[in-house]
Amino acid sequence: MYGLGVLLAVLSGVAHNIGVLMQKKVVNKITSGRRGFFARLIRHPLWLAGFVVHMGLGSALFLLAQARLGPALIPGLMASGLVVLVLGSIWFLKERLGFVETAGILLLITAITLLGFSRISIDLGEFNVLAGNFLLRAAVFSLICATLILILEVLQKRITHYRGSVLAISSGLFYALSNFWVGPFMGAVLRIFNGRFNLPVISLFATGSAILMLTNMYGIAKLQLAFRITNASLAIPIQQIPIQSAPAVVYLAVFRLAPPSATSMLLFCAAIPMVIGSSFVLARRQGMMEAIQVAD
Repeated sequence: MYGLGVLLAVLSGVAHNIGVLMQKKVVNKITSGRRGFFARLIRHPLWLAGFVVHMGLGSALFLLAQARLGPALIPGLMASGLVVLVLGSIWFLKERLGFVETAGILLLITAITLLGFSRISIDLGEFNVLAGNFLLRAAVFSLICATLILILEVLQKRITHYRGSVLAISSGLFYALSNFWVGPFMGAVLRIFNGRFNLPVISLFATGSAILMLTNMYGIAKLQLAFRITNASLAIPIQQIPIQSAPAVVYLAVFRLAPPSATSMLLFCAAIPMVIGSSFVLARRQGMMEAIQVAD
């Protein structure tokens, strides 16, 4: 069960980035400046296939991984998809892989290995996501994230320098909220599948659905705004700081679970800065991919 969850999370990150590469390849082929760009885009079979792989297969694997691992390990494991994006960009941009990028890939692989051995997982089928104390802690965590987002929103309107970085952190906080709320949402889904179709379960399912929709929508919007102000190669890894840091807080303070062994949390905490550090190295390639834009 655990090993399958790790594999599904890694495959989700791979599928996500393969889909991005497929879509970007089509975007790059369509001539800039011509009318009807988006209409031609959605009619292109490769772009549609990339969308299905990205949003369909990637999301399905993500939810299956959540059902087996919970929200603690998933963000770090999905970062493995950066390797696919980097290797794909080498073929796409006709460039060689440099020493620093090779080191970044090895660092990321090491981090994924440490995360796998940490065995930090949450059984959403067994954990009582409807418990009042848990929901109270979930509300406090969400309120803290929302407060930080509001502070950053005010700050980014009052500063000139580092505005893109502030927006990237805000985007990361939205995704940190989303990654957490997938847990209670999947807990409700599992109970519905098991026939526990009652008001508390339905309420948690509806609340989780609304939060996931809003956090993903605003997370995407904030990151796109950051791209307009600063380089994607800087915005993307900065966004990863709250995304990768929040799961430890979620596991220990919100779910209040004890690590499965004495070394589990050490491995987990050692892997997180590795994921963030490798993203700073590898995001240059992702920034190049994001820079491929075609105007309508």
